[in-house]
Amino acid sequence: GDQETGGVLLCAHHDAVLGTTGAEDNAAGVGCILAIAEALVDLKPRRSLKFVSFGTEEQLSQGAFTYVELPANRADELDLVLNIDSVGCWTGVNEVYLTGSAQLHQYLQQQMDALRWPGIIRDEPDGFSDHFPFTVKGVPAAWFFRRNCAGGRWFHHSIHETVDVLSPQVLADCASLCATVARDVATAPKLPYVRTLPPATRRAVQAVADGWLKV
Repeated sequence: GDQETGGVLLCAHHDAVLGTTGAEDNAAGVGCILAIAEALVDLKPRRSLKFVSFGTEEQLSQGAFTYVELPANRADELDLVLNIDSVGCWTGVNEVYLTGSAQLHQYLQQQMDALRWPGIIRDEPDGFSDHFPFTVKGVPAAWFFRRNCAGGRWFHHSIHETVDVLSPQVLADCASLCATVARDVATAPKLPYVRTLPPATRRAVQAVADGWLKV
């Protein structure tokens, strides 16, 4: 009742491609979300903290699109979405697909450096995970992802995507970073970045969305 509008939403998806175990894509992300929720359970945030596990991400994020279209969820008022999807492989490179302002990029890089979390921030919209429906609404978002070969993930959507490919330490490090960012943003008297998406970023997001409508 005393919370300001806006807030942080942390999300993952619990569906998987038929014929796979879904260990890395995306039981790993759901596990991170649950761990973060447990770590922040006693927090008294200034802004709301929401934790959501979506279905039908593998069908172009239909669950997330449905969520943002429901007025009761007030998705367009959010200050930040942190999407954890495919992060846990024991080998690879951390990447963050960031849709937001230059100040958000700088802020996130500072948090990564402070926690010594090695990763690459990619300032480009990507439509293939559950953060995208929120960016269409103009909400800044970061998708935490881990690539382990030049083409993406060698076991992606295959029978090889088992729990054996996951690293508990990699998962813990990603969850720690996301928990720190969520805590910081939710409790800050003033947002540590400009919330509004730059015009060029809005156009890039809309171009991706328009491309989907033509498929």
